[in-house]
Amino acid sequence: MFGCLIPFFLVTGIDPAAPSLDSQGQLYQQMFEQAQKENENLRSQLEKLRKQRDMSCVALDQKSSTLSGVRNAKAEDVFRAALKEVQDEHWDEAIISMEDFVRQYPKSALADHALFWIAQIYIQQNEVRLAKAELERLIELYPNGDRVKRAQAILQSLRGGGIHEPQQHQEGAH
Repeated sequence: MFGCLIPFFLVTGIDPAAPSLDSQGQLYQQMFEQAQKENENLRSQLEKLRKQRDMSCVALDQKSSTLSGVRNAKAEDVFRAALKEVQDEHWDEAIISMEDFVRQYPKSALADHALFWIAQIYIQQNEVRLAKAELERLIELYPNGDRVKRAQAILQSLRGGGIHEPQQHQEGAH
């Protein structure tokens, strides 16, 4: 009656020595959770580095406002107030303050810095089209400004694969 025994795994296709699906699922879940933690840690480190970079840029702009030959103390005060808005991450107020600075002091050695900060804020907000426009404006209005080379590099990155604009849905397009 039991003349020929067929091994269990040949009949069922399940190897009893292999880990169970449940233990494999738990292993994958643990790996996924570890990857999520690592990802969050990397995001946190990146955000810290971005803030350090921004603070360094603010400090350099504040220093350059006194060293760049700006003779107008009022212009310096307006620019520093705008930088304070950037530092405090009050993006809308910072944009308005920087625009006001450029409008009031278009011949200031810091006018290109103000446009550069506006572009940086737009990049921070993922408004790539607006950032490009501000960088192009900076290059056009202040071709000899000390932020031009950096603006050109960022503009090239925005155009060539660095940061992309969100896709616009065109009505009526098929």
